Amino acid sequence: MEGSNIILFLGRFHPLLVHLPIGFLFFAVVIEITERLKITNGLKNAVPFSLLLGTLSAVAASGLGLMLATSGDYNHEALDNHKWAGIVTTLVALFAYLLSLDLSFFKAFQKQAYLVTISLIVVGLSVTGHLGGNLTHGEDYLTHYMPFKSKKEDPLARPEVTDISQAEYFADVVHPIIKAKCYSCHNASKMKGQLSFESIEAYMKGGKHGSTIVAGDADGSEIMKRVNLPEDDKLFMPPKGKTPLTDEEKAILVAWINDGKADYKVKIVDTKPTEETLGLISNFLHIDGYGANDATVAFNAVKTENLDAVIKAGFTVRELVAGSNTYDIVLLPSGEITINMQEKLKALQGVKDNVLWLSLDKSNIRDEDLDLIANFSKLERLNLANTKVTDEGLKRLGELESLKTLNVYQTKIDFDGVKAVMQLPNLKKVYVWRTGLDKDEIALLEAENHKLKFVSGL
Repeated sequence: MEGSNIILFLGRFHPLLVHLPIGFLFFAVVIEITERLKITNGLKNAVPFSLLLGTLSAVAASGLGLMLATSGDYNHEALDNHKWAGIVTTLVALFAYLLSLDLSFFKAFQKQAYLVTISLIVVGLSVTGHLGGNLTHGEDYLTHYMPFKSKKEDPLARPEVTDISQAEYFADVVHPIIKAKCYSCHNASKMKGQLSFESIEAYMKGGKHGSTIVAGDADGSEIMKRVNLPEDDKLFMPPKGKTPLTDEEKAILVAWINDGKADYKVKIVDTKPTEETLGLISNFLHIDGYGANDATVAFNAVKTENLDAVIKAGFTVRELVAGSNTYDIVLLPSGEITINMQEKLKALQGVKDNVLWLSLDKSNIRDEDLDLIANFSKLERLNLANTKVTDEGLKRLGELESLKTLNVYQTKIDFDGVKAVMQLPNLKKVYVWRTGLDKDEIALLEAENHKLKFVSGL
């Protein structure tokens, strides 16, 4: 455990105190503007006092900022830019205060200089605040959602994965998890604990406590120690106020470290993952299925116009094995508030006897819409994750005798709904994370059908 450090203790009050000079100085500027435009009357006398308070609090905030900088958790170049911007803004505020006192020393150029310094205060506060935000949240925090802005490319990013057999463990799964939950505190600008996840080299370097990831030893890896601490522990990561890793995400990291030996280039399938791990990764990548090895039987050819209708309705179509006429069909995400699922599913009727895998993940499908899927006689994998389907919907799928895998992750499915489909003759696996099922109900269902596997992440 780290010992006490009075400098850092005081320095951490910098983000709290820094809002005082911003408020006082902007208040002075606003009064100057409203008085000159005659929007207000009689407030001019408050300007020197406001500038004085702004200057004094800016000096105090700068001092605390210099103390906080001793932590070594920030990029030196970015830190220097923020530091000098703050110092210059403080000096400008001091000069503006002196000019506001009507001292005879400044009479010759007071009016022009005062207007310039008041304007520079606004510029200085804006620049200093922006640079401080970059240190705290990353360099594109302010402009991240700005319209028409070209996004900074993540050097570790890869194209969207559609086939899990081609997915890379680190780049496609592990890094996106860590970036979503850890990157705001561990990047090139802000390196808490001298740790960054900006590049593979940064991952391998680790932080001030040494290696963050120990290949083959998840229990000995600092990252897993931190994310598995009680949430009230001060060393728990990510810190309070930020979204922690889910149990599923932790399990994926453990599998990569132990089974993948923390290899930054290894493909998922080359690590010989368990069915449970494949299920976790498939759900994370929104891919329903692990490969096309089971699609070996050639079906009757589908008319081109029928496939075109499916694509026009908003689906992607992928032939599982060349020449087999068997298809994996996925509904593309849509920004529309209301989507007529009935019309979309009707477009599938022309290929229903050739669809082996169907994903309706994150769609607005309703229970009654499932009547249009119940006649897909060859359907083996159905993904209804992240939808509003209920038990009543599952009860409509009793005719899917070829169904092997059903994904109802994060739905309102409960005991009765699963009970209704578990008698399907070929059903082997049901993904029931974050549904209404609890551990006892899952155990009860598994005891009733030993051949059926429930993947719950519990």
